[in-house]
Amino acid sequence: MATHNIVTYPGKPYYACKYEEQTKIKHQVFASYFDTWVKIVGKDSPLNFIDCFGGCGLYDDNGNLQPGSPIIAAQIIEQNAISLKRDCCVTILDIDKNCTDNIPQAFKLFNCNCSYELINADFEAYINTELAMLEAKGKTLSPTFFLIDPYGYKIKLETIKRLMSVKNSEVYFNFMFNAVNRGISSGKVDNTMDELFGCTEWRDCQQLHGIEREACIVDLIRNQFKQFSRYVLPYRICFPSIDRTYFYMIHLTNHVRGCEIMKACFAELNHGKIEYIGKNQNQSFIFDLIEDPVQEIESYISTNFKNSRESFDELLDKMIDTTPYLGKDISSAVLSLYNRQLANIRRVSSKRQSSKPTKKDIIEIY
Repeated sequence: MATHNIVTYPGKPYYACKYEEQTKIKHQVFASYFDTWVKIVGKDSPLNFIDCFGGCGLYDDNGNLQPGSPIIAAQIIEQNAISLKRDCCVTILDIDKNCTDNIPQAFKLFNCNCSYELINADFEAYINTELAMLEAKGKTLSPTFFLIDPYGYKIKLETIKRLMSVKNSEVYFNFMFNAVNRGISSGKVDNTMDELFGCTEWRDCQQLHGIEREACIVDLIRNQFKQFSRYVLPYRICFPSIDRTYFYMIHLTNHVRGCEIMKACFAELNHGKIEYIGKNQNQSFIFDLIEDPVQEIESYISTNFKNSRESFDELLDKMIDTTPYLGKDISSAVLSLYNRQLANIRRVSSKRQSSKPTKKDIIEIY
């Protein structure tokens, strides 16, 4: 943890990190999505939240203390405890003892009484050991939300693959693009890069520059994740005042609804975009802002799904992590096509002819 980002308070038993704009966005999206996740995942089973790099748990926002991700998650679980009626276990890992010593102070400051397990350990070593022990006993984790927000990029793709093998679990991973981009060129961390990407093809990106190089790196990590996660969507986070990517928050899930909801959460907090491009920027990178997307989506569907017949969820499955479109706008576009007699909707999940199609409704594109 960079010492220049640390804020101390004379006479107080805690410290905080300076709250940067991109971290606020990251936390806001996480809080919005996690609040939904705990309510809809595995309703008959206990849940786990594992913060794999818990940090110090506190942020200083111009003198105002704000909670870090471990406290945000615990607060959400505490707020939903009565309606959930099931156990939600919180585990917080960090290899830095200063962090694990500070986190209890953060819980006290925010009067959060949610129980949690605090472990001063290396994420990779701990999680792989724990999963191996469960496997040896013929057991597995309950549905788990893994937040992987490391200080750097020393993460193994094989470990993330192992996490995604836990049924109904999801990973929200901070892919530190700015640092990875430098590391790829250094020649000093090749083995680390091999483990991060799970292959050696990242070397193909070395000779590229600018947007082409960034696209090469991001496409590769996404494609590697797609080998074991059905939906993978990277959300670009820029430096607040510099036209350059800082990191990508990459969401991995095996459920179309999870991908759809995360996308909507991000867009809601970023003026309809599924990337944060900073306060002073006016250009987008992966997905451009579409002011009125329905007409464009109609054209996309008519072109790519002509003469097809499938459920709305099957259509959503093919579009949700490969296009910039939100689920609600895809549904609106299908209804518009129906109203213009360019498609038919056979109602299964929805009932009214005037309502947007959902889930099992059969969509026929003419």
